[in-house]
Amino acid sequence: METLLLIYRSPWEVVDSLYRRGDKAFVDQPELAVKMWMHYNYKILDFL
Repeated sequence: METLLLIYRSPWEVVDSLYRRGDKAFVDQPELAVKMWMHYNYKILDFL
């Protein structure tokens, strides 16, 4: 039997972290961070 560890971070923590990195993509398009969070978490749900 395999054990899986799935990491969840709240969307505001992810957005804040990505924005503070200063990547131009997130500075120019802050909504991109939310879209990335949603994509990642939907992939987890699909997997489950």
